[in-house]
Order: sequence, then C-alpha cells, then structure tokens
Amino acid sequence: PERDSLEGLKIYTQNFHPQIYPLRSDLKTLEKMTKNLGLYFKKVPLNESAMGYTIDRSTGLLLYNDKLEFLEHIHHDASPLEIVATLKKYFQAI
Repeated sequence: PERDSLEGLKIYTQNFHPQIYPLRSDLKTLEKMTKNLGLYFKKVPLNESAMGYTIDRSTGLLLYNDKLEFLEHIHHDASPLEIVATLKKYFQAI
C-alpha cells in the first residue's frame, strides 16, 4: 500500500478487464484480510533496485459470487482449459 494509489490501481487493472475492481487498504487491514483468505504477502528489500523493494505474494485467481461469498481458488499453474472448466462451473454464460 505504500506506493499504490487507488487511481493507479484502477488504471493498471483496466489493462486486464473493465470489471476488475482494485482494492486498497492500510497495511494492518491488508494483513488481516489476506490471513483470513489464506493468502500470503511479504515485503522483500531490493537494495539494487530504484523501487527499493518487491512483494512476494500468493498468486492465482479468487472467485466470488455476487454476494461476495468465496467460490474457489484457481491456482497460478492451472492450464487455460482448467481455468475455463472451473469458470463454467459457476458462470452459465461461458
């Protein structure tokens, strides 16, 4: 959260899909949320980088329904066919 503005996140996520909505919070809330979701992140110093650090984090896709109920975690190494099959379980229009 130190270098991510909500406006910058909106611009970034629009590169992927217009219905991706970025979230931003303070560090304490972010730590609690990721722990509750079973996710991980850690700030890793990069002494030789102009950015100063990177973020080591969980990867993949978390699916939620329109009531914000968790559906499934699609792991980062899932094949395109596996991703489509998972999405078809939840979204009839696909």
